[in-house]
Amino acid sequence: MNIRPVRSSGGNGKSSSSSSAAHIFITILLGCIFFYVGVMSGLQMGGANNDSKALGGCPDSSDMVGVGDVTLSEEDKMEVEEMVKTILGEEFAKMDGSDISKMDESDNSPPEALRFPSTMSSFIAGSALIEKDEFTSLLDLGVPVDKGKGTGKADVLMLYNTERSLPYSYKSVVASDGGLTTPSIPAKDALENCESLHVVLTQNPGTTQQCMAIMNHYESYQIARYMRSGNPPSVLIPNEKFRSISRGHTKTGRDNLSPPTAKDILSNFKDLSNYFKHFEDVTAELKPILKRVADDKGTVIVQTCNKGQSELLMNFACSARARGLEDVLKHVLVFATDLETKELAEGLGLNTFFDEKVSTILVVTCLCVILSLYICAHLMYLLI
Repeated sequence: MNIRPVRSSGGNGKSSSSSSAAHIFITILLGCIFFYVGVMSGLQMGGANNDSKALGGCPDSSDMVGVGDVTLSEEDKMEVEEMVKTILGEEFAKMDGSDISKMDESDNSPPEALRFPSTMSSFIAGSALIEKDEFTSLLDLGVPVDKGKGTGKADVLMLYNTERSLPYSYKSVVASDGGLTTPSIPAKDALENCESLHVVLTQNPGTTQQCMAIMNHYESYQIARYMRSGNPPSVLIPNEKFRSISRGHTKTGRDNLSPPTAKDILSNFKDLSNYFKHFEDVTAELKPILKRVADDKGTVIVQTCNKGQSELLMNFACSARARGLEDVLKHVLVFATDLETKELAEGLGLNTFFDEKVSTILVVTCLCVILSLYICAHLMYLLI
């Protein structure tokens, strides 16, 4: 297993605190010992210093006592040790509630694998780094993914929600560097105990000072977006409070998904009338195609696509064939909203339907027809 330590930029966990505490303990212990030795030396030098003061000068070098000449009794050593433990115990209690007097010198256990405070233990038990290219090779994300090697996007940050989801090697990997870095673990090992996996795809738009927050709450499958802006949000205002924004807001605060205008609504009315006008003709044309495409149980996989989303359609078809799902693709019917998409889908070996009379509203027509057929088939099944 290749382990690539990467210095963590966030707060260290208990392992990091223990390492820092050890340095503090050693420094204070040495300081107290030398302080006590100095005091004892001063007491033994008292007579010589008094004589020198009486003479009005400095003591002769032959009368001075060096540190090496001082011998501490066992009782004095125990007193120094007890004093050091008392002082450090008080200081550590101020820092994190720990008690140095309870330290066991025989405890050689590795640093704890929990790299987050107890206030987050209910939903985060640890973290790791996984190579992006290796990670994405194990999953079908449904979208094209850029290569990560050699870029600032080479790794995936993995968060584990429970101790049981941690890899078997996690504690030993963390202990190998004292818990000071976020461990880098091979993708298969990192996912070996994960029963489910949530993947969040995100990108910082340009130079935006963007932040991300993760908190424990009921499960939500959407990302809540906020921006410092006025009310309603329209432009980025750094000193304003955070306001909820839609997925259509850009990094400058402009909303690209604004509600339709009166002109747009009237245009949609015309499209709707066009739908009702051609409904019977489209239904008659579509029924034989559905019978040909459906499997033995009457199942049809319906997809709608336009030229702008054709890349996703290609990814779907190629991924399905790579996984040996050629027979499944025979029962896919693509409702294309333009000729370019129709030709592309047919080139991929998919069944298509396109009608120039209804053009962009074809999607609504086809979905309504499919829904109607499904309801009829279901009713027939119940009657039988």
